[in-house]
Amino acid sequence: MICSIESFNKIKEMHPKVSHYLTLQTFRPNLILKNVKRPFYEDMFDRFDIVNPKTGSRHAFNVFLKCPNCTITNVNVETGTMDEVGILKKLASWRRVDECNPYYSFFGMYTINHEAGYTVKSGEVIDLLSKKCKITDVTPFK
Repeated sequence: MICSIESFNKIKEMHPKVSHYLTLQTFRPNLILKNVKRPFYEDMFDRFDIVNPKTGSRHAFNVFLKCPNCTITNVNVETGTMDEVGILKKLASWRRVDECNPYYSFFGMYTINHEAGYTVKSGEVIDLLSKKCKITDVTPFK
């Protein structure tokens, strides 16, 4: 699962009452991005490469599905206790972003690495090759 620091920080900002126990590990990401354009920008990723800037080597990834949140996100990872009101209900109030699954909240994206044995290294960068959708500030209806 891929997510960004910016998205995580937005969740903490929106829900300060649960931010005392909420950590990025709560969502169990495999790949954490930083310095993306805006929170939840990774929701639009379709294909990207991870590039080593020193060697120029490229490793292909596809993003295929939004990650639905399960009740484990309500568990304080340090104490193992469940918060019944936790982040899951709070996310459900504003992160229902998949019209095919209108009753689920989502955080992060499931991602496939096309090369067995590849390990992402600190300092490598994302080259976004395509997006699932485009956002525009221009409206054709003026």
